[in-house]
Amino acid sequence: VPGGLLDAAQCREIVLVLDQARDVRRAVARVPGLPRLHARAEALDEVPELRRALAEAIDPEGNLKESATPELARLHRERDRLRREIVERVEGLLHSPQYEPWLQDTFVTQREERYVLPIKIADRAKVGGIVHDLSASGATVFIEPEELVQANNALKWAELAIEQEIERIFRRLTDLAARHRG
Repeated sequence: VPGGLLDAAQCREIVLVLDQARDVRRAVARVPGLPRLHARAEALDEVPELRRALAEAIDPEGNLKESATPELARLHRERDRLRREIVERVEGLLHSPQYEPWLQDTFVTQREERYVLPIKIADRAKVGGIVHDLSASGATVFIEPEELVQANNALKWAELAIEQEIERIFRRLTDLAARHRG
């Protein structure tokens, strides 16, 4: 579709079709005495540059590889580093005297893709920060303390950069596939 964008599964399907074209050409070439079939098989275009580009970006299960581009690999490493740092900070906060008396639990928690602290509902006013959620039981409120806001923001920016790079990769692959649409 003009202006459309292929996804990873569709890219993998193209690789499979190109592999099938290659296999058909090879199989038919081994069978003598079929000139019309040979001519049709020879007309199949394997499009090696498209297949190579797709195979470098998409794994055999049909997922985009983190190593699809050097930039995507770098962005994934940066995001993972930021996530590890935040988890360490949250673990420190979970055992700090500043928050420990008001915690409902002492495990790392996320709400709305932000790292938060599970605070007893009765103590919610004692912890400054952004409220993200309330537990199903109503006994716990999930608060993003002020000291995590900047770190969570940095992580969100890293995730947005990954999304942009992924879109750029799929735009490039889609444009390449479109050039060989016929």
